[in-house]
Amino acid sequence: MPYTTVKRRLQGSTFDDVHAIFVAARSHQQISDAVTEIRGLLMDRHNIAPGQKPDFEVQGSDEIASILGTVTGIMTGLLASIAGISLLVGGVGIMNIMLVSVTERTREIGIRMAVGATGRNILFQFLIESVVLSCFGGVIGMALGIGASVGITRIINSVSSGADWPVVVSIPAAITAMLFAAFVGMVFGLYPAWR
Repeated sequence: MPYTTVKRRLQGSTFDDVHAIFVAARSHQQISDAVTEIRGLLMDRHNIAPGQKPDFEVQGSDEIASILGTVTGIMTGLLASIAGISLLVGGVGIMNIMLVSVTERTREIGIRMAVGATGRNILFQFLIESVVLSCFGGVIGMALGIGASVGITRIINSVSSGADWPVVVSIPAAITAMLFAAFVGMVFGLYPAWR
């Protein structure tokens, strides 16, 4: 069926311009040959000399995958920097909370040391409190993230016709996040616990 007929009868469009044509090669090995052949055919059809800039663009799946990989890398870097700043701010917050806790509990620390607790026992107590506080914040953060993902996915699925995006929670990523939260709690809780 001619393309103009499809545009007019099926899509209701009266425009003759073409924005994109998708072509499937017979095999993955033939993609570069198909791109070269299509580029040559379009250069002839558009009367473009070999040295001139074409008024079209032909991309193979490898080029598209490369572009998507670059975009994904940039987004990953951006999100990692945002996460790093968030962890730093959260760590400073934990350190401040633990410093206040140590200051407010000097009597308790004195009583514990009077009944035989060592400085190491006190250190471990405050380190454990800091790690528990960080892990609790990590659990709340994961719950909010999963909730936001579910909400955004529902909105996208309801707005887009035929879209059925699933929400996928990566267990290894969740475990890594919890371990990192515990590490941040330990690092930023070390100074208050040492005092």
